[in-house]
Amino acid sequence: MNTKNSHLYIVIILLLLLGCAFQKSIVEQKGDALILLTNLTKESKSKKFALNEEKIAQVVTEMDSLLENEIVVSKVSDIEKLQEKIEKTSQLDSMLLKHAKETKNNRLAISLRELKFRTLVKTQERMEEAFENEEDAYTLETEQEDKYPVGEVHGKWVFKQRVSMMLPYMQGNEKFSETKTILLTEMIDLLPQIQNKDEKRRCWLAIDRMLDEIDVQKSESGYRPFQRSPQGIFTRSGQIIEKLKSQQTKEADPEIRDFSASVIIKLEKNLNEKKDGNFWKKVEFSKELTKKFESERNKTEDFSKIPITEGPTASEWFDKGYAAPDENLKIEYFTKAIELDSQYAAAYNNRGNAYQALGQNDKALDDFNKAIELNTEFEPAYINRGNIYQQMGKNEEAIQDFSRAIVLETKYTLAYNNRGMSFKELGRYEKALQDFNKAIELNPRYASAYINRGDVYRKLGKDSDAIQDYTRAIDLDPKYAVAYNNRGLSYNNLGKHQQAIRDYQKVIEISSDYAAAYYNLGIVYWILKKWNEVVKAWEKCLELDPTNQYVQEYLPKAKRQARKLR
Repeated sequence: MNTKNSHLYIVIILLLLLGCAFQKSIVEQKGDALILLTNLTKESKSKKFALNEEKIAQVVTEMDSLLENEIVVSKVSDIEKLQEKIEKTSQLDSMLLKHAKETKNNRLAISLRELKFRTLVKTQERMEEAFENEEDAYTLETEQEDKYPVGEVHGKWVFKQRVSMMLPYMQGNEKFSETKTILLTEMIDLLPQIQNKDEKRRCWLAIDRMLDEIDVQKSESGYRPFQRSPQGIFTRSGQIIEKLKSQQTKEADPEIRDFSASVIIKLEKNLNEKKDGNFWKKVEFSKELTKKFESERNKTEDFSKIPITEGPTASEWFDKGYAAPDENLKIEYFTKAIELDSQYAAAYNNRGNAYQALGQNDKALDDFNKAIELNTEFEPAYINRGNIYQQMGKNEEAIQDFSRAIVLETKYTLAYNNRGMSFKELGRYEKALQDFNKAIELNPRYASAYINRGDVYRKLGKDSDAIQDYTRAIDLDPKYAVAYNNRGLSYNNLGKHQQAIRDYQKVIEISSDYAAAYYNLGIVYWILKKWNEVVKAWEKCLELDPTNQYVQEYLPKAKRQARKLR
């Protein structure tokens, strides 16, 4: 081979190697979970972002493809920038999980929680690496006497640098472990809400993979430094295994019961493994130090010298509000976020949701108005304000808000469904049907839209069509009490009384305090002249709803008829 050819050959080899390296970097970036969440967050803030079923399906597919492999988060050198990236994704989490709840999209709820949990674990690992690397760097600097003069001044500088790194490192880990705990708890609590077998198995699988990322045995020790580590969560002894066993015993499907049992067996194996002696020595030593500190602190009267650390940011208060289990706590935390950032539209919107849940509609309305004032293109606030107007009987105003949300997002399933409900209340049934049809077109698995369309068909005297829609809703959610109740009404209208009775009995089986089911059951028994059954059904109805005037008036007549049979 001549020199010219050999040079060409070397150049080709180098180009191929560079190409491989470049391709590898692209692959790594595509597999980076934090990059996916960050990009989705940026996209969600765009005016062109569409929260429709097509987009949601795409997002879930992307998440699931990452979850099938080991989660990747790229290396960083700046802990605070890494934390900022995670914090910026919190609004996306809130938006997607709310959408999942409203549309009963369990796949989205499961995949997002698992991805966020496992991403936080890897993020904490990267923070740990970055902190340790910074520590190494300081050590090297102190050894290079020709470059850095080692002395008292330099020693103070190194100490300050390490402290400045330590605070965000510890605070970040505390927050991320707290979030991981919430995500795992929410995933377990989601199990009884899932009826679909594949989704149920997917949820157990997600829990299994989340547990693989952590050490539950050490987390249960109560040792705070471990609990806020990558493998830690905040839990007490037996808490997780108890919750899982409680859910596992309720699984009716044999396959799901067996799979869930394998998840629990694996966790029990972890809990029963031989304990790490050195770790537990640290735990005991920590407890002794804590006791000693508490003892000394109780002797101290002057606490004025204790430094006050800087409190959470507006974004952190927002996250606390979103995760809070109690509506009053949500209001408190969202209020703190607003106090720190008066332009925080999402905080006003979410505080409005909390007020609405407590029945404080006037305050909720004020917050939704403020959210819209701050961001005229914030469609969730229009939906929420429309819901308030709907509750107040102001359906024309509600329709305007739902229509505005649709203008901002043309594939907003919930907006079409809710606008259809307002049209139905106003007796504009054709308009209502158009909206429910559109909602079902956008999301064929939206059970509420089928019930609402069925209600319109029933109003129009099309009970056979209504029964088809109620049955579809039941297929999608076998424990949807309203669907059985309303199908019973249509069966009764068609003179199919036995089918109606079975549906009302199913409602009572699902929800024993459903007063309307007892009332409707009594109506059917009245038609069939089964007076004893009428009395039983209506007495229970009055026990649950003492204000039912019809039952108050006709129950004595039913009792007289029942006495005649004796």
